[in-house]
Amino acid sequence: MLSHEIRTNADFPTPEHKESLRKQLRRLPAMEAFDLTMDLLESESPDLASRYLVGIADVFESLAHTIPGKSDIHTSYWCYLVRKWYRGDRESTPVIIMLTSLAQSPSLYVRQNAISALAKVSSARNLAIAFAACSDGQVFYHPRLLTETSMTFAGNKAELAVWLGAFFDDLDDQSKSAVINYWRMTRTGEPSDMLAIATSPEYDSEVRLAAMRYFATNPDPDAEPFLQEMASTHDKDLWEVAVVASGALASYPTQENAALLKRNLSSRSWFVRNAAASSLLRLRTKMDLDFADVLEGPDRYASEMLRYHIELEELSAAGGGSA
Repeated sequence: MLSHEIRTNADFPTPEHKESLRKQLRRLPAMEAFDLTMDLLESESPDLASRYLVGIADVFESLAHTIPGKSDIHTSYWCYLVRKWYRGDRESTPVIIMLTSLAQSPSLYVRQNAISALAKVSSARNLAIAFAACSDGQVFYHPRLLTETSMTFAGNKAELAVWLGAFFDDLDDQSKSAVINYWRMTRTGEPSDMLAIATSPEYDSEVRLAAMRYFATNPDPDAEPFLQEMASTHDKDLWEVAVVASGALASYPTQENAALLKRNLSSRSWFVRNAAASSLLRLRTKMDLDFADVLEGPDRYASEMLRYHIELEELSAAGGGSA
């Protein structure tokens, strides 16, 4: 019945239809019927579905205040429907306030669906505000989830990068790492700011490592001496720093860096040796490198690690995938 009603009103949703829809979408079965009907309508006539969704945007806005207190399943599904079918104003106060509130829910499913909906339907400013609101230490957001969510933002990613920077100091460490990862993957952010974070002991180690990774895909000559210093550290407690720096140096093709990475093939840490070998193979695509001194040298661990990565590269080139 709901499907028939939607199709009848698809070209011009009447006030009576929208009122009926408000009442019906308070129940899970009707929410599912609406979702399935819109899937079919969009596949059959995208333009008609788009006109209908614009016409009923105020239905979502008027339902927003009814969501608190519902079950996690109901609330999660509502967020999912908003992300998928809401076509209203990106500054819609009822929808944005409700999604921002739900993004702080104790339920992982509710908060992830809410933040995903915000990435799809909100402005860059509102999504950054939501990130800051979620960064209060009450619930845990894995940095990868926040980064992946921000990457789905439907608006201008450069604008989002600016707004995330405006709230950066107010974020917790997990959210700071996520924002830096977003800047790295979208090639936004300011290299000078990243270098300041990477070199400052005031920041959490994971945040500093995220800033170092930024320079792997966003090479900057000012960062190179610092990366060289970190890759050369022999402090066993800083092995992860040496790993990240060794990986980043693959983006800085010089004989000096190649020599440094060859020395790291003799590190006591397997992870450092592995990162150094991987970077050397990537450097070889950008410059002329001779590995005979390692492959025929006295350090068996260095030789085996480099040979392993060479075999992986050959296997991949032959179409055999990777180990």
